Amino acid sequence: MKINMFRKIIVVTVLAGTIFACSTVAFGATTLYEQITAETVAKGVTYEKKHRLTEDGWLDIHMITVDLTNSNISVEPIESKTAGLREKVGKLLTDANAIAGANSAYFGMTGSYSAGFGTNIANGEIISMDSDKNLNGNQFGTYFEDINGQGYFDYFKNHMEFYANGSSYFEFSGINTITQMIYPVYLDRNIGVDTKAIDSRFSDITKIVVEDGKIVKISGKGETVAIPENGYIVALSSKFAEVYLSKFAVGQSAEFKITSTFDVDKINTAISGGGVILKNGVKPENYGEMATGRQPRTLLGLSQDQKRLKIIVADGQRSNGNNVSIGLTVDEAIWLLKSEGMYNGLNLDGGGSSLMAVKTVDESGVSTVSSPAEGSERPVMTAVGVFDNSPVGEIAELRIKPSAQTIVEGGEATLEVYGYDENYHRIAVSAKDVEFACDSNMGAINGNTFTAVNTGSAFISATYNNMVATTAVEVSKIAAIEANKTQINLNVGESINLNFKGITADGHTKELTKGVELSSDFGEISGTTFKATKMGAGYITCSFGDIKCYVKVVVGTEEKAVSSFENVKYLDYISYPAGLKGIAGISTANISDGSKALGLSYNFKESTNTQAAYVSFPTAISVSGQPSRLKLDIKGNGTGQWVRAKIIYANGAESVIDFSRNVNWTDWQTMTADIPSNVKYPIAVKTIYVAALTNTITAQQAMYFDNLRGEIPISADVVVPTAQSIKDKFEGDTTGKESGYTYVSMAGSVTSGVANANTYTSERAKVNTTLGNGDIAVFAGKSDISAENGAEVIKWTEDYKVYNKNNVTLVNMFAKYGGFAKTKKTQWSSFKNDVLSTNNKNVIFFMDVAPSDFYDADEEALFQSALKNIADTGKNVFVISNSQSNYSLKVNDGVRYISLPQLWKANGEINKNFVTLRFKLNGETAVFETIKLY
Repeated sequence: MKINMFRKIIVVTVLAGTIFACSTVAFGATTLYEQITAETVAKGVTYEKKHRLTEDGWLDIHMITVDLTNSNISVEPIESKTAGLREKVGKLLTDANAIAGANSAYFGMTGSYSAGFGTNIANGEIISMDSDKNLNGNQFGTYFEDINGQGYFDYFKNHMEFYANGSSYFEFSGINTITQMIYPVYLDRNIGVDTKAIDSRFSDITKIVVEDGKIVKISGKGETVAIPENGYIVALSSKFAEVYLSKFAVGQSAEFKITSTFDVDKINTAISGGGVILKNGVKPENYGEMATGRQPRTLLGLSQDQKRLKIIVADGQRSNGNNVSIGLTVDEAIWLLKSEGMYNGLNLDGGGSSLMAVKTVDESGVSTVSSPAEGSERPVMTAVGVFDNSPVGEIAELRIKPSAQTIVEGGEATLEVYGYDENYHRIAVSAKDVEFACDSNMGAINGNTFTAVNTGSAFISATYNNMVATTAVEVSKIAAIEANKTQINLNVGESINLNFKGITADGHTKELTKGVELSSDFGEISGTTFKATKMGAGYITCSFGDIKCYVKVVVGTEEKAVSSFENVKYLDYISYPAGLKGIAGISTANISDGSKALGLSYNFKESTNTQAAYVSFPTAISVSGQPSRLKLDIKGNGTGQWVRAKIIYANGAESVIDFSRNVNWTDWQTMTADIPSNVKYPIAVKTIYVAALTNTITAQQAMYFDNLRGEIPISADVVVPTAQSIKDKFEGDTTGKESGYTYVSMAGSVTSGVANANTYTSERAKVNTTLGNGDIAVFAGKSDISAENGAEVIKWTEDYKVYNKNNVTLVNMFAKYGGFAKTKKTQWSSFKNDVLSTNNKNVIFFMDVAPSDFYDADEEALFQSALKNIADTGKNVFVISNSQSNYSLKVNDGVRYISLPQLWKANGEINKNFVTLRFKLNGETAVFETIKLY
């Protein structure tokens, strides 16, 4: 049995061109770069996440692929077993024992109870159906599969009648669809064993109990009755009971008749949604219900051969959430289905409802994998679930999994052994029944714990019932350590826990969970936790054996006024969803500071969905300095609602911060909001707003805001020792010229508009001479000189260029506006292919902005991931930037990030930290060194 790779998380980073062979115009947002993560959910079911950088922004796509030829796998709709109750997707899937799924049908948005739209059939049994959809045109479509396994996409129109003693009396509004209980409803055991839950909502319902085709009971108003297994209940409101109840009696024959556009008796599965947006490979002229514009989307598609079904969720944005993913337009949703090999496709409910949850083979339960657009998950009526009906068999493959695949010398790894049967069910194996073995030169095993004693690859085996599993644990020697914080800012009495990673000589990092000791004469230490005990500044010494790093500590903050809104002239009122009544203005009656405050008056509707009212500043309020927190005086209204703000970073990114998630007071109180750790200062406040996840108060509400200020660390002048640095394995002597090698000299920016003319000429001449000693002279920053002594000159330019030279490939990139996406997007679709297509082992990127200075942290991470992919092919990768005043070298995942200093300071003085870089390269190795000029 060969299932060697089926469980692993597979991350593939690919260029757009290798994914889409179709016109980028048809898709809309051209994909520049894509990273794919794939996992196995069950035999015949996979989950993928596609993290895309497009011309219009980030796009996250989540996809469940189902092999319909696997008879053990089924796809069915799921609804709550409590009649009409809206529940979260994960709970619906868990309660039904599904292994994966997403939201599906549209539903009424008012209240905690509702009804899904359309027809939903599971295992040949109708679980819900309505009679008022698609009467005047195709709006809410359905994917359905007949009893022969043939799939269809079309629109149901349903009509339901009740007969007694052969006579028709009235129509039904639906099957198990309970909203306001105005019209008769058919109820069966899909909503429970009795009517208790319904009676708790509606006290005047009369029930006609039908069993085996006869009326067996007529209840009193509000009387709870059992729902028969071989029958159903006709639920009548008082209005209908008054008209019809006298016509019925126990013992009468009863019949429930359905007239539909399709024979429901021959349908095994039906999953309702919105518009059928892809029909036989093309976009229909009229495609039914689907919101326009960019939206979070949930889609269901079927391949032409009907062997593959895909459930897709595309993350999107809502004003109350923090998603960066832009969602899909209608045409992009259709093109996505087609690009994934789908021939027919259905738009399911989207927006704040879009959500996917998955249980992979290595997980014990479903977990959310997509990102809710509104920041929190919306309860829904219906989900589409994927079920694994295969039996659990004997172990067919044994696996061994260390708690860490890489550890440090002297470190430990716990060994877990388990198995999989032929259907990929995970089966636990007791470590007591396993025989472990390893090379004694590499370490020792005690119980199921491996302790490393030497560096290198430690091969470990596990034997159970004559089956053997093997794994390798890489053991490395740590050359330096880093804390997750270089500086911490606290108030007296506050604590923080520090995390550490070790760095090997080749730049790979290892999490250090043990062995790091902290010491400081400025606060209290407990393990790796520091507690501030007094105002002032100092540092923490962090030791891993003889290796040390240091963390600066500043204790104490001071408040700095931002705005008391005394001079605010213009405000805008915004609501989510749009159309909620309200006003944003200035109050002189309710103030806590000065003579004015902000006032926000709003009317929320009764709803279990998120609503929000915003005070929006046409010109964002600037916040000076680098505050770690913002403070705001809030006059509450005791509603338990949230008060939040949206802030803008210096790079244009936005983030939501929370002042309170429970406004349970009615006077003025000061509340604090933490600024995210990934902030790019300076910041500005764009909106202050009130949010309610659920609401029952329909009367006018109001809150007031005043005295916005920042909490800024106190000034601290403390000298922190320099951490031990690593001598990189590629650092060495490059003097002279040896046959068979290519010598590349590099310098950062050498231009200045304010330097003394004589000094300017003489100092540039030094650089000129230094760079001229190689075969190639690269000016990695702005330059107005050329190297002498016959070296080939390459100057950095605001463009993308590739230079394939002997023994080295040089790549000119630029990120002037804080990243490639905002500077020149096409660089993303070029650099990786260009580098991998060359035979040169050595690759040097040179650019104006260091990746660590990219405005978008996601773009920085994706670029670093792409560089790692290149390095993993065996190439020596160097990234040279010149946006700083000092030389620095950082090695991460085998990639060397080097910052070359600029020759001149901003005031025209010589930067005495200026150095040049010289490489000695051949077909296998690279050596580099810095050349000091001062």
